[in-house]
Amino acid sequence: MRTRNPTIQVLLPSGQATDERARLFAGLEKFVNLGDSAADFERFAQLWPTFYPVEIRKGKPPMKPLGFIPELHLVVLGYRDYLRRVWISDPDVDALGLADILLGLQIQVAAHGSEPARRMRLRDLISPKFVIDSLVPQGGDQSLSSATVVASWRTGDFNYFPLTDFQRAFYQLFREKWRARTCAQCARYFIADKPPQHYCSTACYGKAKRSRSLSWWRTKGDARRRERVLRTRGRRPLKRRK
Repeated sequence: MRTRNPTIQVLLPSGQATDERARLFAGLEKFVNLGDSAADFERFAQLWPTFYPVEIRKGKPPMKPLGFIPELHLVVLGYRDYLRRVWISDPDVDALGLADILLGLQIQVAAHGSEPARRMRLRDLISPKFVIDSLVPQGGDQSLSSATVVASWRTGDFNYFPLTDFQRAFYQLFREKWRARTCAQCARYFIADKPPQHYCSTACYGKAKRSRSLSWWRTKGDARRRERVLRTRGRRPLKRRK
């Protein structure tokens, strides 16, 4: 008897249009290419207010998201760096549990058994988890809301419930990880439309093509032009001295 392997389904709005998928990917590209400065973070927060990697809520039920607060800057930069490591398929991604963190299922990187205790303590002090814990103290009116995975006995599936657009966008990329690319010309992180795509834009493709043409001309084209000129003059091409 053939058994059915469990799968994880993400529950998104029914009939989600192609332009919504494009919007999620556009936001994720902005996130992964985010600069380090506070000004960069503030601009991103204004343009993409639903792309926080975590959602901190305040008050009594129904609790409302905090929205933009400066303290989340360090959290966003931490998640951006996690996303960049996943994007380039860093060999330690699975060992550190970075995909779980980006999906909103965990908030702490898994510890390496061989890592010195001093380095582990230092890493924890500058980690997104440390900042999140400071924003959701025990006994306060703020709490961290997490994405969830729920098992369905009826369907034999695991259903994933994301909270933010960042989590929805990353899940889409997680299911099609071949789309995560870095531009061969400018090294920008981008999401490819097709497998052969290696440049983030037509501008970068054009620059790369011109660079290849110039390189070919310098190595081969100039010599061929001289040979043609000599042939038209009825002379044999001169051999270069070594």
